[in-house]
Amino acid sequence: MNLDGATASRDQAALFSVPACFSRNEYSAANLSQLRAKMRAALQQEGLFLDEAEALLNTWELSYFKSAGLRLFFMVPRAWTDSHLPLDVSVPCEIKRVMVGRLELVTPEQRILLRELAHATAPAKSWAYYEASGNRSVLRGAMPLAYRDLGRFRNALLLDESQAHPAPALEAFIHVNRLDASRR
Repeated sequence: MNLDGATASRDQAALFSVPACFSRNEYSAANLSQLRAKMRAALQQEGLFLDEAEALLNTWELSYFKSAGLRLFFMVPRAWTDSHLPLDVSVPCEIKRVMVGRLELVTPEQRILLRELAHATAPAKSWAYYEASGNRSVLRGAMPLAYRDLGRFRNALLLDESQAHPAPALEAFIHVNRLDASRR
């Protein structure tokens, strides 16, 4: 979705709305190619060279394009970047600064997984043990697989859920997996 020229203010309820769920066919290689092409064009329009835009997209390949999660990418206005991150260069030069903002959105599927985790029986071993062992007898919805399926920011989601809705199973999982150090 392209929102050219869109602006938002504090009193504005919503700039746009998109569904948080997508059909299976929307995760196709063709859609990924279209997304990359649109993002490449936006990055170049902001001032990056083609090879710079490609390099940036390549760094996001695994972490953003091929991992679970719903993300909103946006071009940060140059005026905001210059105001909040001033840059002085000692020699005269032309500077093109491009900043991409990203928001990780919590999906309905992730909320379901968090509820499953809160009501599951905490395993005696860490989730990494189950992943490494290849133990496929661990059913979907069991803590190790539900935790993995939370995606890239699983620790933050789990810790936030534990704080908002304390549950013995979550606390046990956090302790067994040594995630409680993140709370300090």
